[in-house]
Amino acid sequence: MTPFELPAFLQPVSPAFDIGPGDDAPPSPNDYAPAYAAVVPSGATFPLQQGSRGEAVRQSQEALNLLGHNAGTVDGIFGPNTAAAVARWCGSVGWTRFESLTENRYNALMAAAQSVRDRSTSGSNPGGASSPSWVGKVVVGAAVGLVAALLFASD
Repeated sequence: MTPFELPAFLQPVSPAFDIGPGDDAPPSPNDYAPAYAAVVPSGATFPLQQGSRGEAVRQSQEALNLLGHNAGTVDGIFGPNTAAAVARWCGSVGWTRFESLTENRYNALMAAAQSVRDRSTSGSNPGGASSPSWVGKVVVGAAVGLVAALLFASD
């Protein structure tokens, strides 16, 4: 039992999922169900990868930029900048540095971005002063890093 509750998008898909002694591979993003089921734009085909185009790519670029991973211009074209940003984001959450987005990774990315948006509009700032945008990114990054470290820590 852990001293904290994992966010729903990091909960195992199956209650039978377990990494125990002797299991070689850590869980992948596809092993987790997202708490935020993004509305996938019509016509989107996964994986999103270099050469992909469309609304899902545009949304991914916006999310990556919001989370501080610099996907470059939000133009709906999955190019090298977007691929590098996806790899940085995957690495920041403790996953293999994939350069493409499966539907599950896309949903997890959208959930992370929505979490930042929710925090910025929650009105939880009692003094009314706005925090720099990087504060939310640091908090989310630290929380995700802690969760990833705990998930992948060896006994």
